[in-house]
This record gives sequence, structure tokens and C-alpha cells, in this order.
Amino acid sequence: MKMNKQHKYMDIRSGRVKPDLRLIMKDMNSISMNYIGNKRKLLSWIYRSFEEEDIHLEDYSVFDAFAGGGSFSIFSKMCGCPVVVTNDLMKNAWVNHKVLVEG
Repeated sequence: MKMNKQHKYMDIRSGRVKPDLRLIMKDMNSISMNYIGNKRKLLSWIYRSFEEEDIHLEDYSVFDAFAGGGSFSIFSKMCGCPVVVTNDLMKNAWVNHKVLVEG
């Protein structure tokens, strides 16, 4: 998943180009990889928590050790994270990550 130009905006206060979480979440809702325990509803909160600590996904690599449905991995990629590595023991999850995150 690449970040479209529509997925970002210039934040005047910080002077940084930031991801538009509203549009990213809207696009993510069209990807159905839900399972019990997914983090999709927490993604905006997770992103804001990172920002409060001055951590910007677009500046870091992410390792999603227990990726499951891949919500955080896909979200990170759509936010502009340059490198996203996923891992999961379930074969179908691994295939989905290969296609949606790496592809």
C-alpha cells in the first residue's frame, strides 16, 4: 500500500507533511481483514500517542511482530512509513501481508 497524495496534508503548526488519518481509515475500511483482536479501531489513538512523543511513522521502520490481520502494518505503510516488516504464524495472514503490505 503506497500513500497517495490525497492521504497527506501540510500541518502548518509543525511544518511537516502529515498523513490524513480520516482518509486512510476510510480506505482501510474497504480492506476486509478483520479478526477478533484487531487494532483497527485503535489506529488513530496509536498514531496520536506516537505524535505526542514526537515519533513520526514516516521517519521510522516498523516491525509488526504479531500482525494478524495487518491493520497496523497497512496503516503504517499508508502513513508513509518507509519500511514495514510483518510476521505471523498463520499462513493466510502471511500471504495477505505479502500482498497488502509488501506488494
